Amino acid sequence: MATCSSRGEGAGWESDVEGAGSCVRIAETNRGGCKGMRSYLSRWLSMVCVVAAVSLVALNLAAGAGAGAVTLKIGVPLALTGPIAEQAGEMVHGYQLYLNQHGNMLGGVPVKLYIEDTQADPAMVIAKTRKLLSSDHVDFIGGAALALESLAVIQVTAPRHVAFITPMSSADNLTQRKLVPTFARLNMTSSQPNLYFGQWVYQNLHYKRVAVIAQDYAYGWESAGGFQYGFEKSGGKVVQKLFAPFTVSDYAPFVRQLNANVDAVYAILVGAHVPRFEKAYNQFGLGGKIPLIGGPDIADEDALQAAGKDAVGITIIHEYSKDTPAAATQAFIEAWQKAYGGQTPSYWGESTYTAAHWIDEALTNYRKKTGMSADAVPGWIVKNPEQFISAIVDTKLAVTPRGPLAMDGYHNPINNLYIFKVDKPNHKTVLATIAGANQFWMESPEQFLSHPVFSRDFPQ
Repeated sequence: MATCSSRGEGAGWESDVEGAGSCVRIAETNRGGCKGMRSYLSRWLSMVCVVAAVSLVALNLAAGAGAGAVTLKIGVPLALTGPIAEQAGEMVHGYQLYLNQHGNMLGGVPVKLYIEDTQADPAMVIAKTRKLLSSDHVDFIGGAALALESLAVIQVTAPRHVAFITPMSSADNLTQRKLVPTFARLNMTSSQPNLYFGQWVYQNLHYKRVAVIAQDYAYGWESAGGFQYGFEKSGGKVVQKLFAPFTVSDYAPFVRQLNANVDAVYAILVGAHVPRFEKAYNQFGLGGKIPLIGGPDIADEDALQAAGKDAVGITIIHEYSKDTPAAATQAFIEAWQKAYGGQTPSYWGESTYTAAHWIDEALTNYRKKTGMSADAVPGWIVKNPEQFISAIVDTKLAVTPRGPLAMDGYHNPINNLYIFKVDKPNHKTVLATIAGANQFWMESPEQFLSHPVFSRDFPQ
């Protein structure tokens, strides 16, 4: 995981992973991807390409409509090419939908998005973040999807004293042992849902022995580690752990290695990796023999559409689903489908939609409290990033597509979690709701932070 440093840019941060683009070349995405995803992806990619190419012009026009109005410039680095191209493109849609619904303003301030493609490469993330700050002069960073992206972005923003708000990226330590006052996360940590899921699986499904397969980078380690910690603290035992490289395309060798003498297999993978793994799991006959359970991504909306019948029977934990009957959830889905040709949003799109809502409320509340003018907001954010982050942390949202949201003292959300089972293709049933879930699970922050961050080696 990230380790401390004290020299130069990135002081306090060194990434565990390395890797250097053009902005929004989406038509070239997902080469070598799953055949079952092609038609779905092509629809998404064509729409995302339009949004990415046109949104900057549209946002400029909207910002200019208010004669001399100062524009709030938000840098949005996302992996628009590579294995999560579809999901990152959906995040662009999420921001755009909220802005379109609210006059292209947040907190009464005209907004312009600066979107950059990180290619899911940490070195490129750093380069693009530097460009956004040095060339585009954005007021804050509001992107990053993968854990490896946020761990790279923070190397640039922290020493430069720039506000960084991620709508999605879940690297645990960013709101734990290595929290900086200029950072806030508007989504859950990697381990947060999985801690509760490990406990729930032991207590409700009565599984005693579980094998784990995860991707070999921070998100996989922390998600699997959270599940193992919650499961074993409750009385279960993880008897096997497999880690697949993020670049792998064939999951057959990993499926062959899975221990057959277990009650279930826990999996956590993202993007195009999910349908590949689930297809292999069923092709080798495990789908009807060993229950498949996992973290949010293996049965999120994007995964269900790509995996089809291969996902049936999976049990997961998640903070959002189209199958949650809440009125706010269904209203969001209806608006999304109307805007984007009938497509159904996953939590990737919901993340940026809700992030825009959170920023909007925080700025609105702060301006009401202080009497700050709209024109003063961008300069205030640049000069006082800690105050901006504090305004985010102090803001509660009673109604969102994923339920009520608040922040803990470590700049991470407290939110509802839902246990789902895939009962038929592209549909999940809610089995249970866990209200007010926080990143420290059943422990105090002090107790939780006394152990190392979840990694390949912890828990053992």
